[in-house]
Amino acid sequence: MDITIPEVEHKELEMRNYQLELAHPAINGKNTIICAPTGSGKTHVALKIAKNHLDKGKRSGNKGFDKVIFLVNKVPLAKQQHDMFRQYLSDYDSVMVHGEQKDTPPLKINMAKNDIVVLTAQILVDALNAEDEKERASLSQATLMIFDECHHTNKGHPYNQIMGLYLDERVDHPKNPLPQVVGLTASLGVGKAKNIKEAQRHILTLCANLDADCISTVNKALGELMDHVNVPNREVKTVPSRDRDPFKSAIEDIIRQIEMQMKTIVDMNEEVKHLDTVLGTCPPQKGSDPYTQWISQLNKPIVQLPDPKVRRRLKACRNYLKEYNVALIINNDSRMKDALNHLNQELIKNVTHVDQTHLVDTEIWLQQLFQDKLSTLTELSLSPNYPNPKLEALKGMLLDAYRNNPDTRGIIFVKTRDLTVAIQSWINETRVLKHLKPERLTGAGASVEASGMTQTHQLDVLEYFKGGKHKVIIATSVAEEGLDIQACNLVIKYVHVTNEIAMVQSRGRARATGGKFLLLAESGKGTAEKERLNIFREEMMNRAIKLVQQMQGAEFIEARKKMQLEAKMERSLAARAKKQHRLTSEEEYELRCLRCDVLACISRDFRTIQKSHHVVVDPEFKEKTEVMPHPRPVKYDDFQKTGKLFCKACKYDWGIEAIYKKAKLPVLKLDSFILVDIRENRLHCKKWKDAPFQTPELGIEDLQILLNSPTFWAGQ
Repeated sequence: MDITIPEVEHKELEMRNYQLELAHPAINGKNTIICAPTGSGKTHVALKIAKNHLDKGKRSGNKGFDKVIFLVNKVPLAKQQHDMFRQYLSDYDSVMVHGEQKDTPPLKINMAKNDIVVLTAQILVDALNAEDEKERASLSQATLMIFDECHHTNKGHPYNQIMGLYLDERVDHPKNPLPQVVGLTASLGVGKAKNIKEAQRHILTLCANLDADCISTVNKALGELMDHVNVPNREVKTVPSRDRDPFKSAIEDIIRQIEMQMKTIVDMNEEVKHLDTVLGTCPPQKGSDPYTQWISQLNKPIVQLPDPKVRRRLKACRNYLKEYNVALIINNDSRMKDALNHLNQELIKNVTHVDQTHLVDTEIWLQQLFQDKLSTLTELSLSPNYPNPKLEALKGMLLDAYRNNPDTRGIIFVKTRDLTVAIQSWINETRVLKHLKPERLTGAGASVEASGMTQTHQLDVLEYFKGGKHKVIIATSVAEEGLDIQACNLVIKYVHVTNEIAMVQSRGRARATGGKFLLLAESGKGTAEKERLNIFREEMMNRAIKLVQQMQGAEFIEARKKMQLEAKMERSLAARAKKQHRLTSEEEYELRCLRCDVLACISRDFRTIQKSHHVVVDPEFKEKTEVMPHPRPVKYDDFQKTGKLFCKACKYDWGIEAIYKKAKLPVLKLDSFILVDIRENRLHCKKWKDAPFQTPELGIEDLQILLNSPTFWAGQ
């Protein structure tokens, strides 16, 4: 399928002296990590390196042989960077590849046809590991590989998976050609380092992971760098929490009642007494990070309980605790009204999406508990007596900024997706602010129902922001990295601080001249102190980079080699363990409903489509389900969503029904099931990649059988 890409105006690549200094080691063929501030034009540096690389090949008669891969970790970055390559390197064929595209050729073919491929990292991981040899890409197809935001090259990140394959190939097949590697970042960070020695080791680990020969920073042209990089004015404003918060007290009372109910259930059932220990570790501060983590950790021991009735009661309690805890977090940083809106949306969903005749006693009690408190919570949420001082301070910041410059573009960074909804609602309902027309920008890793966004919507928001339709974006961390929003001159970190990398990245969003970087901190919560610690860690990182740069060649190479060998051993052990786990798991698994324990299907009944969608091909499966029309019957990846799939016995959400090539198929989410092996061991996996069994791809024969079955035939 041909996709028409609009023409772009060619631009000549003009380089500043400090950019040429940054590019110099890579132009000379070294594997290089380039570390420079946000706004310094690292993409221009990458363009220069890529152009030099391709021009050199063209001069030597190798045009078409040299290939550049430019890797990003977010779709909006792919479009942004691909546009840059098209503008400045228009003499070369380029293509953008990411997960939301339809009908794209295999990456192997795209790499063969184009000089430059801009793509999201997971696409390359999947292509390098493709089972079909016709679709399997090879790193030797590329001659230059550039990692944007390369500080992510650690642990299980797709960047590190790619470099793991690269390093294994170099050791196992030393004669095979491999691409030159270049990494770009504004901050390498220091990891969990507590001192300069540990910080140096963190930097060296990144060098080892990226097989870097050196770290390139600006030294000679430092004056010019400072002339061109805008350093926003930094301010920290500390504000108190509410003097009185009866809404918080009411929610905390409900939470305590649910905790007591869980303890009662455990005390009455001898076979689950081991959960006493887990319940005993409950943090006292509700709405805090420790309490949020505790609720998350509760899930695994509960879903693995063998008794379906006890499991269902405790899981219901845990789910309600989760929503009340989210409400406390929203209430703390926004309005009581926003917190109640969240509860109404999430808890009413439990009533409307579940057949009331199938409820157990605990579920009825939980619903009634909410209904009993609803009038009190509603009255409190409508009262003008409990304003949030943090919102008042945020309003003052926004009014000041837009009074001084009506064309200000601002980004407000918040901690959670739920808070983006709450703050957007507050701005829209505040008379003096609603003209800012706020929009949300969150990650694509969650459903729209969970306040996530499609990647297309992300791109639209950024375009509207640049054009001035939206003067303010309320964002999670998705907007911190790499996005070139040159019009932005105001960044507000709203009661939220993470690490030194995020600090550098979010600060760098305020790129326009006269930009401001404001931190609104809550007194007594340590937010301002964390920011001061991040500043110290940033300084420690800069010293550690200098130490690594000063290492003698042999010393650096030896340290890098040692770390790479250690990492290779870890990869080998992990791969062996995973393979062994899969081999010992060739036995069949039963998939039982997470809520009522009814048998849904068996692991052998599954097939994958496009290596990602898991469908059931057993005709009898339909008798165990109930299908409701899908509220958003959209099409994606050749799938047409048609329905929501529920357990017939208890009405629990099992997934969706979708049409694929005229076959109507049940597409299941593994999180809705318990896996039971022949020894009655129970396992709960949230994602299909963690399943202990392998699933074959849906073949032509499978599809023919499905289309001949009235159960699966979707008609013309």
